[in-house]
Amino acid sequence: MFFVDQKMHKTNDTWVNNTHVKATFNEAMHQFHAFMSTNGYGQDASVDFVACEVEEANGMIIKSEVDNRMSTDQEA
Repeated sequence: MFFVDQKMHKTNDTWVNNTHVKATFNEAMHQFHAFMSTNGYGQDASVDFVACEVEEANGMIIKSEVDNRMSTDQEA
């Protein structure tokens, strides 16, 4: 079992957090890449922070990425 933890901040100061449970590594990685490619890397102008990680059931994080484009005054 794998957990895909997703975090996203929208420029209207709204946070969205989701966790998806996936049965296989391939399913988890597909969810990871789909989330990052849809919401990260400037794909959505209303999103300025995207983070995603894939975690095994034992707590080991096997993939993690952050795309942080928040202005420094928002990070505090």
